[in-house]
Amino acid sequence: MVSVKLLVAGIALLFLFFVLTSLRKGSFNYKYLLWWLSAGFFVAALGAFPHMVDTVGHYLNVGYPPILVVIVAILLLLVKMLIMDVERTRHEYQIKILTQKVVELEAVVNTLYADQETSSQ
Repeated sequence: MVSVKLLVAGIALLFLFFVLTSLRKGSFNYKYLLWWLSAGFFVAALGAFPHMVDTVGHYLNVGYPPILVVIVAILLLLVKMLIMDVERTRHEYQIKILTQKVVELEAVVNTLYADQETSSQ
């Protein structure tokens, strides 16, 4: 059992190292750091204390406690997907507004350029 704890702890440490390295390189924003660090610490906690799952499962009267980890992981992934969709929708709206502003500015520039050409002739 100790080897499994070490394996999961090693995986969690590698995951946290990857998250911090990606952050330092600028691969993702600081606002996502809390989410990914929480995921890394969750994996590390489950690796260090696997009996926590059994204890929680016993209190919740779950027949097969390890399934709780799967259920929690799926729920967290669904929350993450929802957050990503909300942000993507917000970005699409911002892009639409910026595109409209660029079109308006191009129209103003073209009008000014056309007025300048007609006045010079």
